[in-house]
Amino acid sequence: MKTVAVIGAGLSGLTVASQLSHYFDITVFDKSRGVSGRMSTRTALPYRFDHGAQYFKVREPQFARFIADAIEQDLVAEWHARVVDLSAEGIQDVTIDQPWYVAKPTMTALNKSLAEGLSVQLNQRIESVKYQDSIWSLRNEAGEHVGDYDFLISAIPLPQLEQLLPEIVGDDDELKNVKMSGCFSLMIGCSEAQLPDFDFARVTSSPVGIISQNSAKPGRDEAPSLLVQSTNEWAEQMLEMPLAEVEQHLTRELSSLMGINYQSVEYRTLHRWRYAFVNQALGRPFYRHGILPFAACGDWCMGARIESAYMSGFDLATELLKESIS
Repeated sequence: MKTVAVIGAGLSGLTVASQLSHYFDITVFDKSRGVSGRMSTRTALPYRFDHGAQYFKVREPQFARFIADAIEQDLVAEWHARVVDLSAEGIQDVTIDQPWYVAKPTMTALNKSLAEGLSVQLNQRIESVKYQDSIWSLRNEAGEHVGDYDFLISAIPLPQLEQLLPEIVGDDDELKNVKMSGCFSLMIGCSEAQLPDFDFARVTSSPVGIISQNSAKPGRDEAPSLLVQSTNEWAEQMLEMPLAEVEQHLTRELSSLMGINYQSVEYRTLHRWRYAFVNQALGRPFYRHGILPFAACGDWCMGARIESAYMSGFDLATELLKESIS
């Protein structure tokens, strides 16, 4: 049985791994403590924060089947949120065009379900890969050899792949055209009195991009919490600033927008996402190298959506299985 290494335990990586697991010997590596990617949850009891993706929509038939199964398993629910546009002129209610869904009890639930039965090595940052004599050799950041594999799949953001395999990304004009940008997530554990009367706000003309009442999502029973994300444009300008300065700036901006003092709250922290949004996608579901046994998947292939990440992994697995059967 051929061996396959998947680097990245987000939705795309776990999808391709789970689809291939009955046909290949799969090992998934991730630098984080848990399987998540941008469907991440930060726990600071009694608070929990989905500090990456806030919700997702369903468009593609295959993704719809996947989510229908997840709903049956009580892993996903529709979020009937009160959505508003927030600006200096005030608040205006918005009618959303498609249902919003969230995983439950946290956004990590979908990835944890996909990871069941897979060989997943966490806290394992792959620092170098080398292809020689038809084998990929992987080493971690400590320089330790962690395995040899017949096929390599990247399911990490393209800028991270470029650091790992610059000779592949640098030689491909299409890959060089992919653009991603960052974001900051401000997490606030507060009192009921400090919660807004909406569930989700889209903010204009501000460093704040969205305000999400995390504790209002279905399946959440934790203490009141807010998740505030910056705009990608503002984040790109502030990406190398000290996190404490960014946190204070976003807190002041939030306080001004809401007319509520968020300087004094029970809990507050900040997370920096360097590659949160796909400004320019590859334009096809996945990447295949023309010569090497290497492929890449992720939302950067088709666009900044949870569905895009899933479909990228699923379509890549479908392609590889067709090749193995033919």
